[in-house]
Amino acid sequence: NRGFRFRLCGSYNGFRRSGFRLGCRCGRRCYRGIGLLLGREAFALGHRVALMQAGLGVASVWLIYLIAAMFLGRSLALVAALLTATAPQLAMISNYLLTESLFLFLLLASVFMLLKAVQSNRRSLYVATGILWGLCSLVRPTAQFFPPLLLLAVFAVPHLRQFRAPAALAFACFLAAMSPW
Repeated sequence: NRGFRFRLCGSYNGFRRSGFRLGCRCGRRCYRGIGLLLGREAFALGHRVALMQAGLGVASVWLIYLIAAMFLGRSLALVAALLTATAPQLAMISNYLLTESLFLFLLLASVFMLLKAVQSNRRSLYVATGILWGLCSLVRPTAQFFPPLLLLAVFAVPHLRQFRAPAALAFACFLAAMSPW
């Protein structure tokens, strides 16, 4: 009896989203160095996956705090982060090899970057927003509908006229990030 074995980015049905493969490649490179420090046997594949998923979960809670602090203040943002950190469903997604933790992190990073871009009106943040939305869409295709709707809203609502050029730049970066798929 060999037991159950799985590959980090292996596909049992021959179909995997390209954003998930990209996250796995980046994770392998990061954790290969950690594995060299701690030793191969002590840092097996399951531990690497769990560490990567847990890191994404911690970063997601931090992003929830940052997004909530923009609207609610620091004390209520801390409550939002605490509720997020203690949510049983979010704690469980780090135990399974699924795309939920990567998607949640990329979605929150996209929203945070969009909010920072609107606040500061810096082109580099709009570029980062478009790239993050593209990566988010590569992991889960449901996210691919938000950037076109945002672009449509910016061009349809006269009050948002000042955001037309930055929104078009972010949308172009979104399309460039989606091009591998």
